[in-house]
Formats: sequence, C-alpha cells, structure tokens
Amino acid sequence: MPLRTLLSDSAPARQGRSDSLALAGAVADTAVRSRTRTFWLARSRSLSPPTPLREGHESGDLIDRVLGLPWGSGSGMARVGAARGYVFCAQIGDHPRPAFRYVEMADPLNPVIIDDTLTCLAQAQPPEGPDTERALDGDGHRLAFDAWTAARAHIAAEWNVAADPANLQPTVPKAMRDAAALVQSSRPPSMTLEEADTLVDVLEAPYPERTLRQVRRLLASTATASDKVAALAQLATELGLEPSTPLEPLPEVDEDDVHLVCWLAIVPPA
Repeated sequence: MPLRTLLSDSAPARQGRSDSLALAGAVADTAVRSRTRTFWLARSRSLSPPTPLREGHESGDLIDRVLGLPWGSGSGMARVGAARGYVFCAQIGDHPRPAFRYVEMADPLNPVIIDDTLTCLAQAQPPEGPDTERALDGDGHRLAFDAWTAARAHIAAEWNVAADPANLQPTVPKAMRDAAALVQSSRPPSMTLEEADTLVDVLEAPYPERTLRQVRRLLASTATASDKVAALAQLATELGLEPSTPLEPLPEVDEDDVHLVCWLAIVPPA
C-alpha cells in the first residue's frame, strides 16, 4: 500500500498505557491546524525542484487529509541501507514551532537521538515519493513506544536547557571582562555613573576577535587607567557597540507538555 493511501493509519495503542503514543487519540485544534497549514504551505512553496512535500501540497485534497489526521498518526517505510529508526514530529505546549527527532533503534537498549531538523526530514524522505509502499510490522509498532519515550524525554530536556536563565548568560571573553572591571574601578571624573554603568553593560558581552584585538591593544597601552576608560567609551561609540538584549527564558515544561503530532518508522527492506 503506498504512503499516499496511509492516511487512515494511526499511532500504536496499548490498553492502560497513558504515556508514549497515547496522544494518538488527540485531535489537533483549529488554531494549531491553521499554524500547521501555514507552515506546510510556506515550506512546500520554498522547495525547488519538486519534492514529495511540494507535490503533496499541489495534489488537491492531500494536505487537507493530512491535516485532518488525529495527532499521533504514523506509518512506516523501507529504505535500502537504513537502520531501524523513527522520525517524530512533536509540539511543545502551544508553541507554534514543531520539534523533530530521529531515533535510531538499531540497538533498542541504546537509542541514538538526532535533533537536527534537516537530518530528521531527510530521514523521513520517501525513496519513491508518495507512492512508496507501506512497511510497518508488529515490531515496528512495538518499538515505536520505546522510541517515542526516548524522543519525548530528549525534547523536554533540551527545551528546559533554554528555560534555565543560567544557561542563557553569554560567555564574556577575558578582554571584555577586564575592560568592564577597569571602567568600574577607574571611572574618569568626566564620566557620569550612569554612563559608566551603560559602558559596563556594553563591554560585558561576547564580541568577534577583531573587536577583542582592539580592546586588548587599548588595555595594554601606557595610558593612565582613566584615559583607558575614556578610550574604551570612544571605541564603543566608533564601533556602534550596544548593550546586549537579555534572552527571555522559555517556560519550563515536563514530558506531558510534549505532544506527538505524527511519526514515521524507517526499516531496512525485508
């Protein structure tokens, strides 16, 4: 059966199991479907030459049939040279950007997880386009639970790295730290306290090596400390340096906030 006719496939289900792919029964709400449609259309129109995604957009009602699937729907395909693996598309809370994971299950006890979006989409590329034959056996369904468990935990953990403000602090090079410390200790009389604080905020940020070389050269000069601070202020103005905008941490999530949208199993040919 070709993949284009697989739209009735659903995620594997296990009685009494509330984790893994139990989200198969959830149906996408209207807002999410609208965002998904926008993403699909924008992505498909940007692809040239034609690909299965673009062809799917141009094939009449296929996009509506895909968007009408219940969340958690999935299928499988065989590809020459492939190890057994799974591509998952997930949504984190109500965040509009999808999360992708490829989980290689050549060794089910040690799944290998890849989070690069292009790699995941490449793994999901049907070798014969929409007419690729379906390949999904009992083992494929069974291992999907374990693969999704691993993928969901990985998605939540990676998301929460960006939810911790400590992980969002930039690494400030030593030259910039030294320059900021000099401003704090040797503010010239002509510089107001507010100006000094702003200059410190400007300096305490990562910059390219070209800027760092200029700051190092200035710090190593024989000028007095207050003159160096004045020169740092002039350099910052000449280079157009601005205080960096603090990154807003993401809201912390747990695995229950990671919702499975769809999945695809990849298996070696029989």
